Parts: sequence; structure tokens; C-alpha cells
Amino acid sequence: MSGQSWPGFAAGAVAAMALGACSGPLHQNAVMRPPPSSVFSDGKLYRWDHRAAESSEARGATLGADATLDDYLAFAAANNRGLEAAFYRWRAAVERLPQVRALPDPMLSYGYFLEDFTARRGMEQHVFELSQTFPWFGKLRMREDAAAKMADAAASEFEAQRLMLFLEVRRAYYELYLLHRETEITRDNLDLLGQIEAIARSRFRVGAATHPDIVRAQVELGRMEDRLRELEQMRRPAVARLNAALNRPADAEVPPPIAVPAERLAGDADQLFASLLNQSPRLQAMTSELERARVEAELARLERYPDLTIGGMYALRGDDPALLRVGVNLPLWREKYDAAEREAMFRRLSVAALRHDEQNRLAAELHESIFMHNDAQRRLELYSATLLPKAGESLRASLAAFQAGTAGFLDVLDAERTLLEFRLAEIRARTDRAVSLARLDALVGQPVPRVADESVQTERTGQSVADDADNIRVQPQGGQP
Repeated sequence: MSGQSWPGFAAGAVAAMALGACSGPLHQNAVMRPPPSSVFSDGKLYRWDHRAAESSEARGATLGADATLDDYLAFAAANNRGLEAAFYRWRAAVERLPQVRALPDPMLSYGYFLEDFTARRGMEQHVFELSQTFPWFGKLRMREDAAAKMADAAASEFEAQRLMLFLEVRRAYYELYLLHRETEITRDNLDLLGQIEAIARSRFRVGAATHPDIVRAQVELGRMEDRLRELEQMRRPAVARLNAALNRPADAEVPPPIAVPAERLAGDADQLFASLLNQSPRLQAMTSELERARVEAELARLERYPDLTIGGMYALRGDDPALLRVGVNLPLWREKYDAAEREAMFRRLSVAALRHDEQNRLAAELHESIFMHNDAQRRLELYSATLLPKAGESLRASLAAFQAGTAGFLDVLDAERTLLEFRLAEIRARTDRAVSLARLDALVGQPVPRVADESVQTERTGQSVADDADNIRVQPQGGQP
């Protein structure tokens, strides 16, 4: 392997398989063990260059402020220990193939007759015997097929582990984006409330406002400051969750994400369900297990047939005689073989029922994820195109009326709270839509169809509370409202 250590190669192979989205494990007839420097992809064997792992590790080792979501996914694929464990399980399953297709070990025996046990003069004292057992026709092939199906299932489980890891990374990344944007919005509202509180104090000096108005503003400021501290503290466990998936220290620095993909789902439920049936690695793994159970049932039937043993014996004496021996085992205990066949049948029925149940569960999760996406898309369009512009307009009108003395302070606070609620709801809708797409990718086993959402591609910064706060002009002390 060009001087590369096996642990280093294995980590690179994990990354190569993970990032390559290896969706096709061992082919039904391809039961040959792959060479150590090869990985499976789309049902075929491809050479894997160790330089790919080196570049992947180098890319992951330099995660910095400019790291993208793809960089985090690449780093997780190269470093996550759970994915590495799944890779080793697949490798262990592949190594079963040369074991089960080989003949049983030959038997070499030696015998020695003691002199006082010898009954006749000249009888041999040293006896050597070599024998080899040959299983009944088809048994070795069936055992190899069963091992190949187990390797198929392990490869599909590796792919399922990769998809779940990427879903975990995406969720943590989007959660950090949500916390970052909520923190920014809350700081914007603190600035706005500070301006409102200053207006209330200025109007109170000239007798145009009451003391309860100032108290209400200060209470709202205290509540908002507490929420800001809560959001800042919530970031620590969110960072720890992402670092856990990346196999990094829990307190490793993670720059705050500044955006999520502005994409929406393009396919319908029927297309996604068809893709799930064909591509889901969970279903593929259970299909391989079902095929393995079928092969083992056939193997249990073949166990009724005897195995052939051929051996030769050689004795040391004057004329050195040799003896050829042929023998078979006698499968007489029918109850044992009947029970073995029933066991294989029940195991196959169990796997078939589990696969059907898994398909139902995945279908339910698929429809739930589609609903989550459509609901998030609906909320995003509602807040972005309708509610946020109106809430911003309402706040500006309330501020102007309050400064002019034609509106009450509670009207301003109500408008400010409404705008804050709508802005946070829009950010959550963006995040929920991105999470639902990531969840659909993990369920289906491949990226689902997407299109760019031009209508809500960027956040509407024109209606931000920061802009509203900049437009507020506090009356100087002693001035007229």
C-alpha cells in the first residue's frame, strides 16, 4: 500500500466510501473478496488512491472560519468513529468469504502399537493416515453465498451509517445557524427597545408619557437581555453535538454558519417513495438478510446429505503397506435436520416481516418529512412575502404615532413583539425546510430533487428591526414630542 499503514489506509477507505456514496455493495454473484486497496461503489470495484485520503484528512485538519457544510461532511466522513466501526464490520464480513468456501482442514493422524500389545510377529508399529472431507455438492457454494449476503448487508449498513452521520452533521450545522440568527435578531431588538425606552424617558420629562411606560420598556429590556444570555448559552451544547459527530473536542471552535441552502423540494411523494424502495440502504440491508436466510434454508436442506471423506493409511514394517480409505458420515438423526430446516424457515419469515415493517416505517417517515418541508415552505412564503413587510410597516407607524403623541406605548411594544415573533418564525421556517430536505436525503438514500427558491432566496434585511431602530430619533431632553 505504498508504505501507508493499515490504520491510515482504513481511515481513508472509510472517507472514500462515505463521500463516494457507495450505494451498491457486493453483487449477488460477485462473491470474490475485494483487494485491500479497493472499495465498492455502484456495485463495482474501483481502485482507491491513498492520496485521496491524505487530501481528505488535510482538508479536514484545516477547518477554519471559511469552512463550508461540505467541508464539515468531509471531515466527519474521514474522522467519525461510528462510521469507521461500520467500515470494519463490512471488512470483517468480507473476510468470511475465503473461510467458508475453503474445504475443511485435512486430518493427519499417527498411531503407534506398543510392543506388549502386538499380537503377531512383524506387525507394524507406526501407522500414518491422511484424510480429507469433501462436503456434499453445493454446500460450499451455499455457505459462500450466505457469507456474501452477509457482506452485502454490512455494506448497506455502512451506507446507512454514512447517511445518518451526514444527517446528524447537517442538523447540528443548521441548529447553529438558527441560534446565530436568533441571537442577531435578539440583539437588534435590544437596540430597538433601547431606543423606545429612550423615547419614553424623553417624553416623560416633558409630561407626554407616564412612568409606567418607562417601567414597561425596562421590563421588556430585561426580558430580552435574559433571552439573549439564554441563546448564547445554548450555543455551547449545539457546538458540542457537531464536534461529537466530527470526532473533535467538545469545545473546539465552530464559526457560526451564516446561511442555509435556499432550496425547496422538486419531486412528489410517489417519486420519492419509488426512490426509497430502490435506494434505501436500510431496505437493501434487510433484502440481503432475507436472501441470506433463503440461502441458509437451502443449506439446511443440503445438510441431510452425507459428506465424503477420502484418506490413505501408511504403515511402517517390512513391506510398508498402504491403504486407501473412503468414508461418509451418516445423517441418521432426522429430528435434528428437521429442526434445522424449520429454524431457517422461521428466521426467513422473521426477516421478511421485519423488512415489511421497516418499509412501512420508512414510508411513514418519508410522508412526515414531506409534510415538514411543505409546512416550512408555506410558513416561509407567508412570513417573507406578507407578514414581515406588514409587521415592519406597523412598527414604523406605531413609532411615528408614539413620538407624535397619537399612540400609546403599549401599541409600540405590541408591534415590536409581533415583528420579533415573525422574524424568528421566518428563520425557523428556513431551518426546518433545510432539515427536512436533509432528512429526506437520509431516508431515500440519495439527494432528493431540489430547485432554487428564488422567491425567498435571501432574508429580507430591508425590514430588519435594526433598520427600524436606525430610523428612530430620540427627542432631546426638554424637547417637544
